[in-house]
Amino acid sequence: MTLGVLKIWDGAGWLEIGTEGAQGETGPQGATGPSGGPQGETGPQGIQGLTGPVGETGAQGITGPEGMTGPSGGPTGATGPGMGIIVWTTKNLVASANVAPSFIVPRNFTIIKVYAYARSAPDGDDIIFDINKNGVSIWSIDQANRLKILDGANTGEQTVFDTTDLAEYDRLDIDVDQVGSNIAGSDITVEVRVT
Repeated sequence: MTLGVLKIWDGAGWLEIGTEGAQGETGPQGATGPSGGPQGETGPQGIQGLTGPVGETGAQGITGPEGMTGPSGGPTGATGPGMGIIVWTTKNLVASANVAPSFIVPRNFTIIKVYAYARSAPDGDDIIFDINKNGVSIWSIDQANRLKILDGANTGEQTVFDTTDLAEYDRLDIDVDQVGSNIAGSDITVEVRVT
């Protein structure tokens, strides 16, 4: 390093007063100063930007396969009988023809069942009924199939006939062919069921 010469100005000229000494060694670094003030508060959140435009609708997906057809409903119920024809007798039952007024058939029917009820059951013998269409038994071939209330029973029924067809204006009558030998039976109701 080149050493400089020290001079001062005395008003008349420069006076040389000595040679400049060498630069001293660098001193140690001073201690780090205190840190700055506390961190400032976070500012308020900015206003949300406007919502962008809705994008275009995507393409429709492929239609899935059609499901299997469910089972069909149950079978159609059977048609019930069209009506019942009621014929009745008095309390004091005796074996006799035409024990009740005639019934005039209002339209075409088919006999499907006959039913009898005795509030007081016969004793000693069965009660046997015969039903006549225009004066002829509907059991004209086999009288063993006539409607019966058996000895000691209160009800009887029959579904076997020799004649089943009824037409408008046919006449039905009921006969009591037999009653109980000890107790005849009483309060009788006979029903002819048709369709």
